[in-house]
Amino acid sequence: FLQLSDVMSAAAADIKPVDEATLRSWGEQLAGERTPLVEKYRCLFGLRHAREPAAVDLIGAALFTDKSALLKHEMAYVLGQKGDPASAAILRRVLADPAQPVIVRHEAAEALGAIGTEEALAAVAKLTDSPEQELAETCQLAVRRIAWLKTARPEEVSAAVAACASVDPTPPASASESVAAMAQRLSDPSAPLYDRYCAMFGLRNVALAGPPDGQSAEEAVAGLSAALTCPESALLRHEVAFVLGQLGHPSSMEALIGRLTDQSEHGMVRHEAAEALGAIGTPRCVELLRQYLTDPEILVRESCVVALDIADYMTGSDFQYAKVPSA
Repeated sequence: FLQLSDVMSAAAADIKPVDEATLRSWGEQLAGERTPLVEKYRCLFGLRHAREPAAVDLIGAALFTDKSALLKHEMAYVLGQKGDPASAAILRRVLADPAQPVIVRHEAAEALGAIGTEEALAAVAKLTDSPEQELAETCQLAVRRIAWLKTARPEEVSAAVAACASVDPTPPASASESVAAMAQRLSDPSAPLYDRYCAMFGLRNVALAGPPDGQSAEEAVAGLSAALTCPESALLRHEVAFVLGQLGHPSSMEALIGRLTDQSEHGMVRHEAAEALGAIGTPRCVELLRQYLTDPEILVRESCVVALDIADYMTGSDFQYAKVPSA
């Protein structure tokens, strides 16, 4: 099955250098008030894989001017994935601003955890007791991840990133751990959130690397899908939906539909469920996403717009989702 990580990747090892005019064009489109949301997404992911330092400044400039919480949170995510310490000042400013939506501040905290500098640690440590649960939990995870970075071997850090071409909020559980054990811990409300996250990414990696018969992959996806109903942490549910989107496995579709269609669910969770359904991209997913283009919550509406664009990409002929330099 195709993974959403493949959709968002621009094959960074092979990407061409981006000339100044192209970078400026992407930045202008990203910041433009009249640029369609899906075009902004494609520009953003082009900038994600651009090695030129100016890409960070262009993303940062747009982050402080755009009105879409969805896009701003995606910009913060991209800055974290780039791993450039120069991004940290931008992210600290976002994190410290209580006027920013919680989904944006959460993503800034997670991005600082991905960058992992001492300055990043100082910023997230201040908000581990935030009254906003999603923000507090994200900062707690970021503190733990930065502590792990200080003791982890370089090959451990590289392996954690290589599994799905993404920098995750925690390392994965050991590959020697059983699917059943990881699934049990992921859904255990008494287990520390950090350990549950490790189990989640361990299950994802099993689903990616399962044997040819797909049995372990099915079991791992089932374990992930079951955690979508854990009531104690919207942050956990949203991350599970994100991981299921990375996998794009059809067997998770019903669980994701349940999150999207539940009007009482946290917007962060419904947003990730929508984009994950776009990655699965079946006709049923597309039909449902179209229905929610008029959802009362703008975060959900915009997520459905992006999800439909992703679904269209999955069935189209474009080589990759992100913008790339012209030949």
